[in-house]
Amino acid sequence: MLTRKQWNEYKKKNKIPDGAVEGVEFGPALEKCQKVVDSDKSLADKLKAVNEFRKTFSRYSKELDTATKTKAKKFLTDVGGELDVVEKDVFDAAAKNKDGKGAVVNLDAGDNVIDKAAKDIAQGRKLGEDKPLRRMGETDDATDSKGHDAVKLGADADFSKASNEPIILLAHGSPIGNCGSGKVRATHFANKKPDEIIAFIAKTLPLTYSGVVYLDGCYTAAGNTPLNFGKLVYDGLVKKGYHYLQIKGNLGIAKTVDNKEFVVPAELEDEYNQLEAESKKLDAEIAALEKQYDDARQLILQKTQRLFGGKDLSQMTDAELKTKAELDEKNKSIVKLQSENKPLTEKRNRRKEVLDLTNNKLTITALTGTFGPERLPPKQ
Repeated sequence: MLTRKQWNEYKKKNKIPDGAVEGVEFGPALEKCQKVVDSDKSLADKLKAVNEFRKTFSRYSKELDTATKTKAKKFLTDVGGELDVVEKDVFDAAAKNKDGKGAVVNLDAGDNVIDKAAKDIAQGRKLGEDKPLRRMGETDDATDSKGHDAVKLGADADFSKASNEPIILLAHGSPIGNCGSGKVRATHFANKKPDEIIAFIAKTLPLTYSGVVYLDGCYTAAGNTPLNFGKLVYDGLVKKGYHYLQIKGNLGIAKTVDNKEFVVPAELEDEYNQLEAESKKLDAEIAALEKQYDDARQLILQKTQRLFGGKDLSQMTDAELKTKAELDEKNKSIVKLQSENKPLTEKRNRRKEVLDLTNNKLTITALTGTFGPERLPPKQ
C-alpha cells in the first residue's frame, strides 16, 4: 500500500501544503492504515484499519479546496483504489465461509410468547422480509426466497458463517418513559443492556456481515433520544468495526402474528392499553351472561344422554321420540333467547369493534426503525 513517505514526496512535488484541511492529519492516518494492511495481521484487522482510515480519507478528499484537490487527485485516487482492493479481498475470503442461512435466536427461552413467536418466524418467514439495504437495481432473489434455519437458543447462537442473511433476535423489551412523549424507549432487551447485546453479537459475527440484525422486541427502536436502544447497539458495533450491517428494532409494543410483526406506535400506547383493558372486561361480562345459557344447554345434553345413551332414532319408541323432540325444542328456545339478549349482543358487538381497533387500526405491520449501514459492501 502507498506509504506516508510516498505521500510526503508527492506533496512536495505537487506543492500541496501541510494542513491543507484543518484538523485532518492525513499522513499519520495513512501510515497507521498502511502498516496494518502490509502486515501479517488478520483480514479482519486489515478491514477494520481500512474502514477507520476511510473517515480521514473521505473528509480530506471532500474538504480540500478546488486547486489542491486537483493536485492531490491522482494520489487520492490510487489510495482509494487500494482501499477497495483490500476490502474486496476480505469479502471474497469471507464468501468462502458463508452458509447462506438466516438465523432466528430465542433470547427468552421458556417464555411462551417468545417461544411461539420464534417458532412462527423460523417456520414461515422468508429472508427477503428482512433484507438489507441494497444498491439501486440490485436484487438477490435466491436469498430472499429462502426460509430460516431452525430456532437457536441464545447460548447456541453462532454467527461466524453469516454473510448478508437476516439475524432475528427475539426477546421482551423493557420500556421506560411516558407514552406519547417521544421519549419512551427500551432500557433492556432479554434483560440485557445494550453493551451486553453488542458483546453477544460481536462474539461470533464477522466484520464483513452486511445484513440486518433485528432486535425483535418491544420498543427496541423507539424514542427520539440518544438513549434509543437500537441506536446504542448500532453505534457500539460500528465502534467495533462493523460498517456494513444494519440494526432494526420496533417503534412500540410488538407482537408476532402469523410470522409477521405488528407494532403499536408508542404514541398510541395509552389508547391501546385502555382498549386492551376494556376487551378483558367485555370478555368477562360476556362469559357471565353466556353462562346461564351454556348451563341450560349442558343440562339438556346430560338429560338426553342419560335417557337415550347412544340410541339411534330408529331404535327409539314413540314415547322416547316425543321426549327427544321436546328436549330439542327446549334447546332451540335457549339458543333463541340467547340471540335476543340485547345486553349480550351489544357487548359482543363492542368487543368486535375493540378487537378491530387493537388488531388492525392501532397496529402497523413492520413499524420499525433501522440504523445503518455506514457503507454498502463491495459489488460482487
